[in-house]
Amino acid sequence: MKRQIIIGVISAIFAAMTLPSFALCPCTSYDPCEQCDPCDPCSHMNTEAGIVNYTKSTKRTNFGVIAKEKQLNEFEKLIKVSGLKPKVDNGNYTVFAPTNDAIARMNQDTLAYLKRPENKDQLQQFVLMHMAPGNQNANCICEQQRLTNLNCCEYDVNKCGNWLRIGSSNIIAPNINTKNGKVHIIDTVFDPYS
Repeated sequence: MKRQIIIGVISAIFAAMTLPSFALCPCTSYDPCEQCDPCDPCSHMNTEAGIVNYTKSTKRTNFGVIAKEKQLNEFEKLIKVSGLKPKVDNGNYTVFAPTNDAIARMNQDTLAYLKRPENKDQLQQFVLMHMAPGNQNANCICEQQRLTNLNCCEYDVNKCGNWLRIGSSNIIAPNINTKNGKVHIIDTVFDPYS
């Protein structure tokens, strides 16, 4: 009974939320990195070693990199279930991929809700929250004060020592170049899901 009440409350919260529509907003054609200075101090960011094979990443698409990284298996599954694999695979996007640990720290009732077939639209919104237009490297993101994702949600960008923080998420493996964009691995899912 308690579980049904919790699920009912979560369903009501999601129903009341006004999420942006699935159609891409006009900001998705904007690529802020066209004017970026590659010598920015953010190029010396910390990374958690061993998470990604940078040498093979340029031969793969965004989704291909995510699929090959064991630390990103949960996000890979969510992309597949959402039906957005072709978008992640083919568009010119920057993907902020949360690790398995980041997804495990999410509210598990919310995660279960997103995975239900009848909630595919909300799961798509979740995946799109972790994507931004263009091929944005960490140097360029560091120059911005705000980052806009494909849902047109904005997140504060802060440099904390040698870490780049977007909202409440740290980029722990930046600048993974792919055939169709860039992947940055993050330690926390983006709000409002963190």
